[in-house]
Amino acid sequence: ASDGGEVEAGGAGTVLKTAIENCSLNTPYSCRSIYVLYNNGTKIQFLPTNFSNTDLGVADDAERYKVFNYVYGYTYEEDGVAGQHYPIARRNWPLGSFIHSTPAVIVYEEHAKTFLAIGGNDGMLHVFDDADGSETIAFIPENQLLRLKDLNPDGTAESPLFFIDGPN
Repeated sequence: ASDGGEVEAGGAGTVLKTAIENCSLNTPYSCRSIYVLYNNGTKIQFLPTNFSNTDLGVADDAERYKVFNYVYGYTYEEDGVAGQHYPIARRNWPLGSFIHSTPAVIVYEEHAKTFLAIGGNDGMLHVFDDADGSETIAFIPENQLLRLKDLNPDGTAESPLFFIDGPN
């Protein structure tokens, strides 16, 4: 169905938002496949157990979990339970903006599958299934790890931050 030009109607963003809404706040990182892609070609799943405070350039565990919660589509706020840091709410919109990025079409003819890849201002390269709009996987480039803490959940930045956003 046509979205009628409404950003929050239809499309991959709505599909992702619905998936996050259906994910339990007690298992917030289980509903998306987000990986850090290193320059040497290795990838590591973006989970709090796999990355330290130093890796993300934050002072403590609470700040580290704020980054994870936000990247996964939740608010920065966490439950405050020692050792858990689960989010308490979902963000209104789970995707960063796609201002200058041009989607790349990836066709796997052998499997009759088509995907769209696009970089966003949320620090990730997203890959969406063209058939249903679901996010298949998202990658955070290694050089963006220390910048994730600068994502602006409260809207107080003087200018927008640009992450994986630009010409293809």
